[in-house]
Amino acid sequence: MPRSGTSLMMQMLVAGGLEPVIDEQRPADDDNPRGYFEHAAVKALGQDPSRFAGLAIDGRVVKVVSPLLAKLPVGPRYAVVFVERDPAEMLASQQKMLARLGRTGGALSPEKMTAALGAQHAKAVAGAEARGDMQAIRVAHRGCIDASAEHAAEVAGFVGAFLGRDLSPTAMASAVDPSLYRNRG
Repeated sequence: MPRSGTSLMMQMLVAGGLEPVIDEQRPADDDNPRGYFEHAAVKALGQDPSRFAGLAIDGRVVKVVSPLLAKLPVGPRYAVVFVERDPAEMLASQQKMLARLGRTGGALSPEKMTAALGAQHAKAVAGAEARGDMQAIRVAHRGCIDASAEHAAEVAGFVGAFLGRDLSPTAMASAVDPSLYRNRG
């Protein structure tokens, strides 16, 4: 989900030894000073899935926000790392980012938006678990910050087993910068 810690997880996976699928069209900024780790073809999955089909993703790490997981092509196998963050924190982070950009959020109240984020995430998790081509792990965003070594080892083990290669949990944990966790619930 947006503002859930996906860029943090990408930083960890890249530090652990994986090559990212990125296009660097969205530069680092005050909200993500280490970058967004995105690719336009991935963000366009909902409108034009054929753009994604042209990417070389095998053995690489790709950032896909959870509402777009259902749009991933059937055929390849996927290891999915769900980063789970308190929806109220996600909303606060989103509102701060929008304010910095001079924009406002949607018409929903914070309570309704928080509930909608939670429901959207639950739907994405259920959808991924129902697909036969996805293996998933759920990781707490706050745990990645507060217990980075433990969570890095868990993710490295899951992704490494899926890919049949070793990742460095020590390097993954060292990629975590707790000072960037600025919107706490």
